Amino acid sequence: FWNGVAALKEYFELLESPQIASSHNGRISSLDIAEGRFLLAGGGDATISIYDLSIWGTEQHLTGNRVGDGNNTGRRRQIHKPVAQSVRSAPTTENSIEIPAGHSLSVVAAQWYPVDTGAFVSAGADGSMLVWDTNAMAPVAMYRPFQQCRCFDMSGPSQSLLAVGGSQSSSVKLVDLRSGAASHTLVAHRQNVTAIQWSPTCQYVLSSGSNDGAVALWDIRKSGSNACTTILDRDASSNLPITPGKYTASYRHLRKRQQSSTYAAKRTASGAIAPSNFSQVESSTVQSHGGAISAINFCPDGQFLVTTGRDGKLYHWDLRSGRLVPTHYFGGSRANSPAVLKDNKRVPMVIPPSPKSNVAWVGHGDLILGYALDKGGKPAQRLEGHLDSVTSLAVDEVNLGLISGGKDGMILVWGSSQRKGNEIREAKVNQKVARSSSYREGREESVTGEGDRDYW
Repeated sequence: FWNGVAALKEYFELLESPQIASSHNGRISSLDIAEGRFLLAGGGDATISIYDLSIWGTEQHLTGNRVGDGNNTGRRRQIHKPVAQSVRSAPTTENSIEIPAGHSLSVVAAQWYPVDTGAFVSAGADGSMLVWDTNAMAPVAMYRPFQQCRCFDMSGPSQSLLAVGGSQSSSVKLVDLRSGAASHTLVAHRQNVTAIQWSPTCQYVLSSGSNDGAVALWDIRKSGSNACTTILDRDASSNLPITPGKYTASYRHLRKRQQSSTYAAKRTASGAIAPSNFSQVESSTVQSHGGAISAINFCPDGQFLVTTGRDGKLYHWDLRSGRLVPTHYFGGSRANSPAVLKDNKRVPMVIPPSPKSNVAWVGHGDLILGYALDKGGKPAQRLEGHLDSVTSLAVDEVNLGLISGGKDGMILVWGSSQRKGNEIREAKVNQKVARSSSYREGREESVTGEGDRDYW
């Protein structure tokens, strides 16, 4: 176990400070943190709250009262309550153009605007996507790209493009925040889209997963059916040749041009698939998982992708060759235990942005499991603290920590454990001393011919 933890280069434990006093009634459905300080939390109670995790956001600073427990230990405790919180709005009709005061149903996701914490975007189960003014804690714009939004991610060119997936649509829509218009519609999936993420290294590339078990890579600079670069294939990927030096950040080296005669009549005179012909990508039976996709996450260098599915599998994809890395992950002591819970439609998963941290943190019931991606096998670390299922995770890039939310309504902060790190280093020093002692004892016996224990 400790060898696996050492491989993580990080020893996480539940931190006593800061403590976040959640104001949500029910599950925490979404978490996002900016600048290592401002935490955005969406809840199943249809409200959104903002926390300032710096000293300026502590209850002691905001109220002027010392927070303690009667034993003079409260001086070191930092309890954070929301500095702003939205209200639950009354239900509105689908055709309403009036901007509501908030969401009327549970918040599906909430995300800070990438370059400015003065704004953030949220999506609700009521079908609305709201753009918020942080200072006023009020929506300033509303979009309805789908009848019900399932997932979204914000990035792309100019940091103002939303990639949105709907609960009842098999397409991905790209919404421009500045105009509210859907500039692109990406078609390749056969069932509704369940997970989306932009590439960390190429602003024109994103990945999506669907209930059809397929994971697609897109280049939004292409039009029509050509926008789908490839669909990752779990069966054929092991037979793909590696072509060193051909890797591109847009993944065009993975583009597959099918030559099936079935669609020969729909080709252009040059032999290419017509941009308006979606029949080929829609009829694809390629599967990345044996069940619906529940999470997608790029590794920081953009050369690897981690996915989870309702088949209980966690897959590690090498995007340099399109291969599925032949590493098996399992959630318990038995090799046949699933890496993720099969009944979860959405699995919280994050990968820290540090290139040295090749770790995927995954919610597994009321546990958070840390998988060493390059080693496989059982989790290298298990974080325990929630009383119910973990429903959201976020990485604190500044403080190198982890924040989690659960069905129990709690928001917990995890960070490096100096104690465990010292234990491992002390164990290594003791092993080194023991090996040195054995070596010297052997040397003395060989020189004197006796078991003399005196060291020179």
